[in-house]
Amino acid sequence: MSLALLGALALLLAAAPGPDGSDAHLVAGAEAFRAGAYEKALSAEASWYAAASLLQLGRADDAVEAFVLAERTTRTASDALLVVYRGQACYAARLYACADRWFEWASSSAGPRLAPQLKALRAAIREALQPGQLAPVVDRLLGRAGELSATRPALASAYAEEAVAMSARSPSRYREAEATALASRLAPTPPRGRR
Repeated sequence: MSLALLGALALLLAAAPGPDGSDAHLVAGAEAFRAGAYEKALSAEASWYAAASLLQLGRADDAVEAFVLAERTTRTASDALLVVYRGQACYAARLYACADRWFEWASSSAGPRLAPQLKALRAAIREALQPGQLAPVVDRLLGRAGELSATRPALASAYAEEAVAMSARSPSRYREAEATALASRLAPTPPRGRR
């Protein structure tokens, strides 16, 4: 995978203007906080921005975990650039199927400057994931998921889901049943009364 491509993507993201009304959103949040309307001040998107901030601080695992938790509470980010940041977090944590999934989603709405970078990153990920070389990758992912399962289940879940994806890509479906069982065990249970 080309670090130059990832660096170029980071520069594009840093230079990209925020969505229309983003400043108004921040001002409204600050005003609600000063007025003591804490529920209103704590926007549903705050967790997505916190996750992106963790990525910018070089804390890829923490960012992946924060994105998983943000998705569990708010389902989607309204800012497409946050989806790209999520892909970058997955890539930095060596969760390449995860990164590819988020880069693919972002590609559908990317502008002319970002779309070629995302396409190149996705091609590099496909090239790096040679089916015959996935067994050690699956071993690493399952090991990491097992290490994290008791203390950081959301992050462990991301590693287990990646192991499932890598197992499915391997010719022998290496350790797929084990990966699937672990991912199922780590998946969040829906709140009572909801399905």
